[in-house]
Amino acid sequence: MNWQYLLEADVLVELGKKLQQYRKHLGLSQQQLADKIGISRYRISNIERGENFTMEVFIRLLKTYNKLNDMQQLFEISNISPKELFQKSQDKK
Repeated sequence: MNWQYLLEADVLVELGKKLQQYRKHLGLSQQQLADKIGISRYRISNIERGENFTMEVFIRLLKTYNKLNDMQQLFEISNISPKELFQKSQDKK
C-alpha cells in the first residue's frame, strides 16, 4: 500500500486496522490494551475504527507493542549528498 497517496482520514482508517491486527496478534482484548495504556476500551475501539487520536496515545500504543524504536527509521537522515543521490538514480537507468 502506498500511504503517501491516501487522504488523512483514510490513513487513520488503515492505521486503525493495522493497530487492531497487531493487538489481536498479541492476544490482547481491547480492554486489556486499554488498561495497559491507561485509556478506555471505548477509545481503543474508536482508534481501531480510524477515529483521530493524539500522538501521546500513539506513542503509548507503540511502546506497548514494543515498536517505538521502529520510529527511528522515519527520522534517519542520509549522509548522501543530493549530487550523489542524483548520480545513483542516473546509474540505475
